Amino acid sequence: MNDSPHNAAAPQHPHHNLGMAGAMAKAFITSPLSLLLLLAFFAVGVLGMWVTPRQEDPQISVPMVDIFVRYPGASAQEVENLISRPLESIMSEMTGVDHVYSYSAREQSMVTVQFIVGEELESSLVKLYDKLASNKDRMPFRSARAASEAKRCG
Repeated sequence: MNDSPHNAAAPQHPHHNLGMAGAMAKAFITSPLSLLLLLAFFAVGVLGMWVTPRQEDPQISVPMVDIFVRYPGASAQEVENLISRPLESIMSEMTGVDHVYSYSAREQSMVTVQFIVGEELESSLVKLYDKLASNKDRMPFRSARAASEAKRCG
């Protein structure tokens, strides 16, 4: 009996069909160009990061307007139902408006109208004042005068 490992027959591996993906992987694993391709892709990425312009603090102006409304003697729920929600609806109808949101508290409301980036603030303010003036009849009598006070914040 011969127990020597040198004389043992080497195990035979059956030949498998690798398919296209397997053949590509085998070619990249055995090719000496793989390292060169890796370094070239890395260099192109570093060059792209170096050439791409960037700004630390971009000056993007988002035109916004806060509308403050006082409604003396009203609870927060009344202010929300009688002032904030109708005013949000009215402001949402304007062209060039991106977002409208509000804050309601006892005797006061703040509605913020955010216009689309790039929209001219002065013309947007004119539209806002016109919209407020044409819808004063939808606001309670005690708050009608205060609803036209808009503060520029952007």
